[in-house]
Amino acid sequence: MKVHVEKQGEQVSIQIEGVAGREQAVIDGIRRCRQSAWACQSGECVNIGSMQEHVEDGSVRLTLVPGPDAQINPAGIEICLRYLLAPQEGPARG
Repeated sequence: MKVHVEKQGEQVSIQIEGVAGREQAVIDGIRRCRQSAWACQSGECVNIGSMQEHVEDGSVRLTLVPGPDAQINPAGIEICLRYLLAPQEGPARG
């Protein structure tokens, strides 16, 4: 699996590749995280105001827009994604 997170103005663009068959689980995990800071390690997802989703050929592309008076930290989102995706890939190593 490959994750690429990039800030584009106020928005954050995310490309997650190699999640064939698990695309909806990835999207659902981020939706849960948006609802509660307890859903991931960084809590950054609570700053997401809206999320556009696109699923294609085993990958997920997301565009995150911050909520009112919020900013999205790409590093925090990446921490959150790695946390959300880790149970599907097995324990993290490092």
